[in-house]
Amino acid sequence: NGIVFTPNYIIDYLIRNSLKFIQYENKSKIKILDPCCGNGGFLIRAAIILHDEFGISYERAFSDILFGIDVDPIISNEAKLIIQLFLFSKGIKLPSSKINILCSDSLLIEKHEIMKKFDLDSGFDILVTNPPYVKLQNLSQDYRKLLSKKYNEFILGSFSLSLLFSVSGYRLLSQNGCFGLITQNNLFTSLSGKYVRKYLQKEFSIKRIIDFGHHKIFTNVNAYTCLLFLQKKKLTGIEYETLAYDKNFTKKKLDNLDFSLIEYGQLDYNKWRLAKGKHLKNLLQIKKVGN
Repeated sequence: NGIVFTPNYIIDYLIRNSLKFIQYENKSKIKILDPCCGNGGFLIRAAIILHDEFGISYERAFSDILFGIDVDPIISNEAKLIIQLFLFSKGIKLPSSKINILCSDSLLIEKHEIMKKFDLDSGFDILVTNPPYVKLQNLSQDYRKLLSKKYNEFILGSFSLSLLFSVSGYRLLSQNGCFGLITQNNLFTSLSGKYVRKYLQKEFSIKRIIDFGHHKIFTNVNAYTCLLFLQKKKLTGIEYETLAYDKNFTKKKLDNLDFSLIEYGQLDYNKWRLAKGKHLKNLLQIKKVGN
């Protein structure tokens, strides 16, 4: 199903920075969703951060703040069990009915249905996830038809589910919300990502991009990735950093990044030419010269 386990330092970076970007003073009132939660790893890390850094109890976190969706009934039940075991290790007993895990396909279920299932009024303040990297060729014909019907304006070429999660997750945000995800960095240049790029540009929604280049973040998986942060409020430019040329990449590098600002006017949705400072200017000049 395209499930890849995400290292904790990546999860923590996505959660902490999403919390910082929304700038809500009262963190106990926010709503956090992982739209493809797997066995609950993102939710447990979020609970630890909310507890250790904001003094929010684990019981309150899982009862009122943290929500998950997964399409697989076995895995969604596993998530509830793992969360219960985690809470039990803290001396807390929480009934399964109090843990907000929904078994559904977050790409196909409508936003109002999700809100109704979780008894919420509006969108989520934070989404954090690692979406499945499943290619078109590995999807059934029936499922392709369902996706094509709902995401007709975005479907192009040999698309991946991770592209569509960028759109569906963004649409689930509240007015001031933030969506932090680790996704494939072919989003920048692939033909299949063309209309997703166009949509995100049009929305002025891209807050930050960290490109890992050729570095493999997942153990024993050949996936080339980036961190992407999207916000509902209109932004003037993108904070950009690449670690592609860092020969000695370690997780500590994430805490000491030097971001450049890329203005939306410098982007062409046919292909995103992303680079820092003078290098981006050089690329844009070369492009204007012609063949």
